[in-house]
Amino acid sequence: MDDDSTDDLLRWAPQGGPGIAEPTATLALQLIRPPREARARARR
Repeated sequence: MDDDSTDDLLRWAPQGGPGIAEPTATLALQLIRPPREARARARR
């Protein structure tokens, strides 16, 4: 993660972070979605 990405992350966290605030476009490129099975288990 470079300095720009770190800055994006530090601005995003106080806004609510994952699940609450939309990440910046550059930060969204670095997010990894969990496998479909894990998402299905989390909904149970």
